[in-house]
Amino acid sequence: MEKWKKLNAEAMEYYQKGDLAMAEEKFNEALKITEKFGSEDIRFSECMDNVIWMYHTLGKVNKAEAMIRQSLAIQEKVYGADNQYISWNLSLLAQICQDQGKFEEAEGYLRRAIAIDEKSIGSESPSLATYLRQCANILRQLDRNSEAVEMETRADKIKVKQPST
Repeated sequence: MEKWKKLNAEAMEYYQKGDLAMAEEKFNEALKITEKFGSEDIRFSECMDNVIWMYHTLGKVNKAEAMIRQSLAIQEKVYGADNQYISWNLSLLAQICQDQGKFEEAEGYLRRAIAIDEKSIGSESPSLATYLRQCANILRQLDRNSEAVEMETRADKIKVKQPST
């Protein structure tokens, strides 16, 4: 196993145990290794995604926002603009923007995530329902309640069609 992957796995273990300081240390070690692959290498982006999630969890939204924008740029070059992986990161960027009170910007990212999911995996995917609910929440914060209800209704219709677990 490559050293960066091993460090990343160790960091995830620390993260799951709640030792965020050690997780951050290991994630950053892995990130330094992947930086050497080049700023447009997907391994760098994959490693960055874990650091982004951790920073978001820790409330370090400014750090998370800067990194996710960089990661998205790499992913769009590698995977293309309509890849499902992109929609997941757009959703996280929307959440980060929402945390900062940038509701209109967050809405734009979520609408793009919704469009990508509809195109790439279909109109009944569980992730689409999640993005619809997330967007409805933002619309409520923007006092656009009728639009929020439409999105929630659509998300409910998707959820009903999902097999129960």
